[in-house]
Amino acid sequence: MFTQRSLRTLISLLRRDETPHSGDDEPTDTKWEDTLKETRSFELYHSQLSEISEELKLVEDRRTQLLRRQKMVNRSLNTMVSVNRLPPEVLGEILELSIHVSDNRLCAVWDSPALSTCHLWRAIVLKLSALWSQISISETTPWEQAATWVRRAGNRPLDIYLVFPPEYSSAEFLKEKSKRVISAWNLVPARRIQYLSITGCIEPSSIFPLKRDTTNLQTLIVRCEVLDTPQVAQSSFTIFPSHIPHSLKIMVVDSEDENLPQFTLCPIEAPDLSHLEILSFAGDIKLLDMSKMLATCHSLKGMRWDYFEGCDGPRITLPNLEHLVIVDPEVLRFLELPKLHTLTLDEVLPRTPNDLLRLTSLKKLVVFYVSMIDDLTAFLDGIPHVVHLKFERTASLEPILEALCQSTPGTTPGTLNVPCPNLRVLECVPIVDFNIWKPLLELRALAPSSPLEIWLEDRNPPEPEKWEEWMEQIHWDSTPADDEYSLL
Repeated sequence: MFTQRSLRTLISLLRRDETPHSGDDEPTDTKWEDTLKETRSFELYHSQLSEISEELKLVEDRRTQLLRRQKMVNRSLNTMVSVNRLPPEVLGEILELSIHVSDNRLCAVWDSPALSTCHLWRAIVLKLSALWSQISISETTPWEQAATWVRRAGNRPLDIYLVFPPEYSSAEFLKEKSKRVISAWNLVPARRIQYLSITGCIEPSSIFPLKRDTTNLQTLIVRCEVLDTPQVAQSSFTIFPSHIPHSLKIMVVDSEDENLPQFTLCPIEAPDLSHLEILSFAGDIKLLDMSKMLATCHSLKGMRWDYFEGCDGPRITLPNLEHLVIVDPEVLRFLELPKLHTLTLDEVLPRTPNDLLRLTSLKKLVVFYVSMIDDLTAFLDGIPHVVHLKFERTASLEPILEALCQSTPGTTPGTLNVPCPNLRVLECVPIVDFNIWKPLLELRALAPSSPLEIWLEDRNPPEPEKWEEWMEQIHWDSTPADDEYSLL
């Protein structure tokens, strides 16, 4: 192969020896011209090869550089680095996640070993405002501690848990301890509270000091026990918050003493209320009071209403309610629910199917104590729009299957009953250990072309070697069932 220098030398020699030629020497001139063209083409090829060689060299250098960097990365990954070398922000997020995992969330900060591990960790934990925004106030909480927690929470919204003494305390003891709770409660900035939970035995004189300007409150949960004394029994237990949040849950529980005070609701305006739960075992809620309260709840989407008092009252229209949980189905007679999607019933009365028939938007129905339904066929007639039917605390499946699979005039034997044309999911949660696999498989055999899905939470699942066979025909779920009673 010629080098560039040798090619240039050869060309110069050829040009130097060029002399005029006669016509007889024409073949010789042509030969020299061809040789010159070939020489120039060799020079062009050599130039291209040189460029390619340079590019290959650059690629090889880049490969060597990348391999060197890869070795450095591998070496750094295999090197143990102290966690304290992490930025304080990253270390703070790690500590926050580890502390929130604790079961005792209200005391998780004090119980966490992060406070006593080292000075750095303690300083970071004390500066994490998210860890101090959940404040539990009880009779044993010094007001100085509550003030410290509020200060460390910075400007974050607060979750407050007021824990009053239990019911077994005497009246004097209860009143004295309640004063301590109220004293610490008054140190909390009311407008920063977004979540408020009140539990324990509330002495009547402690109710009104709880009223504060909680304009940013989002969720209020009250689970209280009424003090069983003659003085309290002659009065009424009244709750009316100064500000109605978006989510409100009031639970009043006590013993079965008939002399307990009546639980009443004052008429309030709550146009932004979206979820409401009222559970009273110390006396039924008056239907008239409830209607006055719900008159302004146009944004209500979920509601639980356990017991009420009164056999007649005005109709209550809840235009946006989607989820309703009730114990007494008589409530349905007084409600207009154009958008109701999910309904949970504790029992079914003879007139309940007629009330259900008016709920044209109802898609999911949950029923407790299916054994208390006198006429399952009439019950199914009232739910033609239901897609998902769930039976809680099922003692026997045979009546359900018979009602679903019975033949009716004009239908093919073994198909679903005509009143349930839209039913797609049948869910059962048994209360006793019994073999319910066989009747469910019989249902599938009777209606093999039906789109019905069967969901089952069973305490007595089949043998492992039969799981695949069972799974192909039924949807088996061993996870705990959802709490159909709770909205919050």
